[in-house]
Amino acid sequence: IYTDKKYKSDVVTGFVFEEEGIASKIKKKMENDFGIVIAGGQGKLKGKMIRIGHMGYVTDEMVDRTLNALRQCL
Repeated sequence: IYTDKKYKSDVVTGFVFEEEGIASKIKKKMENDFGIVIAGGQGKLKGKMIRIGHMGYVTDEMVDRTLNALRQCL
């Protein structure tokens, strides 16, 4: 899990991967196979990071569905 004390956010959880391009593959699979849209990294983290938003109306079911899909993608 990615944390940066200077840029903390309560509405996004980020994951950084060592392997270049793996985040892009996960992002694509989450959308194509599960219909779940997540964000990628920006700047130096492009292709190495995924960001999952959880702002606004988010139910336990939505969180469970997203985490289960992420588990399958990993």
